[in-house]
Amino acid sequence: MIKILKKRKHQMEEEIKQLNFLKSTLEQKLLRINSEISSQENILQKRKESLIKTLEQIEISKKELNIYEGIISLQDIGINYEPSDYDLDTISSKIKSLKESIGELISNNQVIITTRSYKIDGSEFKGEQFQKIFCENLLIGFNSYFNKKKKSITTSNYKNSIELIKKKFNKMNKNASLIGISINSEYLNLILQLLQFELDEKIAKAEERERIKEEKHRLREQEKLLAEAEKERKRLEDEKKAMNLAYNKALTEEERSNIIQQIQAIDKRIDDIDFRVSNPKAGWLYVIESPSLPGLVKIGVSRRLNGPFERVRELSGSSLPEAFRINGFCFSDDAFALENNMHKYFAKQRVNPNKEFFYITPQEAIKVLKEEFGCDVHFVNEDESEDEDETN
Repeated sequence: MIKILKKRKHQMEEEIKQLNFLKSTLEQKLLRINSEISSQENILQKRKESLIKTLEQIEISKKELNIYEGIISLQDIGINYEPSDYDLDTISSKIKSLKESIGELISNNQVIITTRSYKIDGSEFKGEQFQKIFCENLLIGFNSYFNKKKKSITTSNYKNSIELIKKKFNKMNKNASLIGISINSEYLNLILQLLQFELDEKIAKAEERERIKEEKHRLREQEKLLAEAEKERKRLEDEKKAMNLAYNKALTEEERSNIIQQIQAIDKRIDDIDFRVSNPKAGWLYVIESPSLPGLVKIGVSRRLNGPFERVRELSGSSLPEAFRINGFCFSDDAFALENNMHKYFAKQRVNPNKEFFYITPQEAIKVLKEEFGCDVHFVNEDESEDEDETN
C-alpha cells in the first residue's frame, strides 16, 4: 500500500513539474506577445502622429494654394504679350468687322479654293463630288482644331498657339493639295486677327473689372473716412466745449494758457479732418507683407483717418492663414499718384498688372519711398524704424 502511494506521489510530482514547465513557457510566450503588442502600438501611434501632421500640412498647402490662386488668377494677362488696343469699344468694333468679313467669305464659298480638277475613275463629276465632301470635312477638322486652341488661348501661350495653328493649316493644305483643294489663306489671316482681338477683349474686360473693383474700393474708403471723420469731429467738438467751460472756470493765467493750447490743438485736428474730407486724393500709402506669401510685398493705399491699420486688418481677414504685417507707411496729399509711381517703379517685379503684389523686399520699397519720392516713412514700432535708418 505504501509502495502504491509513493508511486502515486512520484507521478503527481512529475505532473506538477510538467505543469510548472508549461506555465513558465506560456508566461514567456505571453511576455513576448505583450512586448510585440506594445511595439506595434508604438509604431501605430507614430504613424498616427505622422498622418495628423501630413493632414495638417495638406490643409496649410490648400489654404496657401487658394491664396496664390487669388493673387495670380489673372497672372497670364499681360505677360509676354502686348495688346493691339486697350479700348474695349474699339476692340469690339474690330471684332464685329472681322466677323462680318469672315461671314462674307463663307457666304461667297471662298473659304475653300479649288486649285485644279480631280477625276475618279476618269470622271470629273465624281472627282468634284469627292472634292466637295473632302472640303467640308477639311474645314470642319481645321475649325475644330482652331476652336480648341481658341478656348485655351492666354497671353503666355499666344505666340506658340499661333505657330501651331499655322503649322496645322499648312499640313492640312498639303494633304488636301493631293486632290486639288486648299483652305484660303485669307480665311486663316482673318481668324488669326479675330483670335488676337478676342484676346485683347479678354484683357480689356479683365482690366475694366479691376478698374471697377478699384473704384468701388475707393468709394468704400471714402464712405468709411466720412463716417470716421464725423465721429471724430463730434468727439473733438464736445472736447472743445468742455475746454471752453474749463477756461471760464480757470483760476490762474497758467491754467488758462494750458487750456488755450489744448483748444488750439483741437482746432488743428478739426482742420486736418476737414482737409482729409475735402481732398479725395489724400491718404496713406502702405507697404505690407505676410509669411503666407513669401517673397511678395503689397503696396496699396488707404484713406482711413488714423492710418492704414484698419484696412490692413480687413485684408488679413480674407483667406490668409497668417495676417499681413505693416512694414512702413506714409501720408501723401495725392496717395493714389504716389501709389501709381511706386507701381511703375517696380513694374518689372510686379506679379500681375492688375494686382498690387511685387517680388521685392519691404526694405526696397521703403528705400524708394524715401530716396526717390522724398516720403517721411512711419513704422509700426520704433525698433524697426531705427534698424531701417541704419541700413539706409
